[in-house]
Amino acid sequence: MARKAKENATLVAEIRDILFLDTNNSDGEFYNPNKEIDSDVIGEVVNKVMEHYQDMFIECSLCGCLCDREKSHLHQGGIIGDNCCWDDRLKASE
Repeated sequence: MARKAKENATLVAEIRDILFLDTNNSDGEFYNPNKEIDSDVIGEVVNKVMEHYQDMFIECSLCGCLCDREKSHLHQGGIIGDNCCWDDRLKASE
């Protein structure tokens, strides 16, 4: 759980930099709460969030749902999601 909190804090810091770090000024870098946010900036934020969550989730081999990577189970060569498909029958076959 601590790993996820650290990863989330890193994501928040990266998004803050994308949104507010102003490098186009003569005084060097600083945070500008009035920085213009255009579609390119929004695209950067979306890409950063997708990149972050892509590492945290994996697709269940049985139903296709996105599952927590840390809680998923490797079963007969496939990935089984803990919340969606990992039931008593599969647990008993381990």
